[in-house]
Amino acid sequence: MTRRLILESDRRLLFPRKGLEEVEKYRVELCRRTGLAQKSFVRLLERLLACMERVKDETFETHLKNADELVKDIDPDDAAFIACCLAFPGSVLWSDDKALQQQDAIRIVTTEELRAEFSSAA
Repeated sequence: MTRRLILESDRRLLFPRKGLEEVEKYRVELCRRTGLAQKSFVRLLERLLACMERVKDETFETHLKNADELVKDIDPDDAAFIACCLAFPGSVLWSDDKALQQQDAIRIVTTEELRAEFSSAA
């Protein structure tokens, strides 16, 4: 479902380049969960990233201090994603992380919410 949502989305999808560090950090786990071999995973990741606008760290660096504060008790690794959203007013963060939904500075949407929206638009 996640792949389909990304590949078929007509939304502007932003992805902070720093997020690639998170993907790399969890690569083994992601391969295990998806059942993909390393090479297949890399090919799929490249295909998915081609559908997204990669945002340079400099674009949201002025928002990092605020983002760090917002997620310090949740998951500091999510600060780049929050800062990216803060840099693009009106944007939402796609995440199924229930802990991240504790912050209220930006709107979080779940995969299920996007799936429902995607289905109703089809």
